[in-house]
Order: sequence, then structure tokens, then C-alpha cells
Amino acid sequence: MNIFGRHRLRHLAAGVAFAALASSVLIGCGRRAPAPAAVSSNQNSASPSAPAPADATPTTYIGYRNQRFGFTFDLPSDFVGGPPPEDGDGLRWTSPDGSASVTAFGETNAFFGESAASALNDCKRALTSGGGHMTYSALKSNEYVCTGYTGDGAVHYEYGLVGTTNLYEISWSYPRNDKSRWDAAVRRSVSSFKPGEL
Repeated sequence: MNIFGRHRLRHLAAGVAFAALASSVLIGCGRRAPAPAAVSSNQNSASPSAPAPADATPTTYIGYRNQRFGFTFDLPSDFVGGPPPEDGDGLRWTSPDGSASVTAFGETNAFFGESAASALNDCKRALTSGGGHMTYSALKSNEYVCTGYTGDGAVHYEYGLVGTTNLYEISWSYPRNDKSRWDAAVRRSVSSFKPGEL
């Protein structure tokens, strides 16, 4: 599901003040995204929410809720979800033109003992081993942010939240030239992310 393979699927999240601050630093915007709309409790459901901020290209968002892990976040309403994995841990959505994707998932951490620092190191290693490079990283308690360019020049943005029971990750991938096109959507999804049980 994640561009970095199954070993990176042990992380996901975004939301809290740290995420909003980190996304503002990474994306270059000093404003917080609007609060997320209410989210349905149906299995892996999506429900309509408010439009994007006025300074962004007009986009309508939907709220997603993962039934297995209980995490929620907003994503552009025209993104199309891929086939769900059998274990129901998350999903990948792509833009209508296929140029951008957002992936979100949760995973049990009780047996792995992953920390935010080790998840951040995994992201750094994945970026550099694939011929890319990191442009920014941040670590605060059980949260991390990792962003950079993949070997093919695509932007990779990843936010994770790691608890003793579960861990969560949300990541975006899109062409470098489309950064301004996706900035508001990245900010919205990251700032609206709420994890399930940590």
C-alpha cells in the first residue's frame, strides 16, 4: 500500500498541533486548516464536509473513517480509493488524473515496539535508498514528520503518530511541479487527522 513497502506500513497519523505546525513549516503556510467536519461511523466510510479555505483552489472534502483502527481525516472528494486490503488497515486514494495519492493506515504496534524515532529513520532510509533525499524532518515525543523527494523526483510527505498499542501514518505523493496544486489538500488532511487508540 505505501510506496516504501510493507515494512513501512507500521505507522500512520496526523492532526494534533504538532502536525499542523509541521505541515505549515513544510508547505510554507502559516495558517491552520479549518476544523474537520463530522465523520460517519460506518465501516471505512466517507461523508461530505466543508470546502477548502478561500486562499486555495476550490476543493470539496470528504471525511474518511477506518472502522478497524478508528482513525479519521479529510481528503479531496474527487479522489478514488483503491482496493481495500484484506486486513482493513487503511487505503490509498488517487486524484482523478492519477498524479497524486494519499495513503492512510493504522497498524498494531504492541508486538513491534516501534517508536516515532525509528519510524522517522525508516522514512529517511527509504527516501535515500531509492535515490531521493530528505528536505525536512521533525520529531516530537510520539510524532514525526518526514518529507523530501523520491528517486523519480516526486514529493513525499509523511506524518506519523506512534503509540504503544497502535501506530498511524498518512502520506502524500505528487509531482514536484504540482506542489502549489496540492498544498491545501495536504494541510487539510494532516490537520484533520485523528488517530484511534494509541
